[in-house]
Amino acid sequence: MTAQQPQQPPPTNGPLLPVLAAVTYLASVIAVFGFLSLFLGRDVIEHNDAGPLLGPLMVVAAAVVTVLALVRVTERPSPWRSALVTVVTVYLAMLGVGALAYSLGRGQPLWFVFFITEQAASPFVIAAALLAGGFVGGLWMLVRRMNAP
Repeated sequence: MTAQQPQQPPPTNGPLLPVLAAVTYLASVIAVFGFLSLFLGRDVIEHNDAGPLLGPLMVVAAAVVTVLALVRVTERPSPWRSALVTVVTVYLAMLGVGALAYSLGRGQPLWFVFFITEQAASPFVIAAALLAGGFVGGLWMLVRRMNAP
C-alpha cells in the first residue's frame, strides 16, 4: 500500500479576488438597504421626484470606490488607513453623485446643497460607507491568511 499525499488546493487568482469581493459588496449593500428600510420604515430615497436611477447611481459610485480600494489594499502592510480612507471616500462619493444627479434631474443647481444636507445623516449612506471599510479590512485579512506559511 502506498500512502497518498494530501491534495493541495489550487493556486489563487490574485486579480480575481478583489472583483469577487466587490460583487459581494454590491449584494451586501442591497441586502443592508433592504433590512434598514424594513426596520426603520423608510424608503432608501425618500424624494418622489428623484427618479428611478438616483439610488443605483449612488450605489455604483460606492462600488467603484470600493473596487479601487480593494485592488490596492492587498499590497499594504496595514489595512486601517485604507479602510478609513475608503469609508470617507465612499460616503463623499455617494453624497456627491446623489446630489449631482438629483440637482441635474430637477434642473436646479441649488438642490445640490439641499440633497447633501438632507442625506448627510442618512443611515443608508452611512451603512454603505461602513460596509465598504469592512470589506477592505476583511479582504486584507483574507489575503494575509492565504499567503501565510
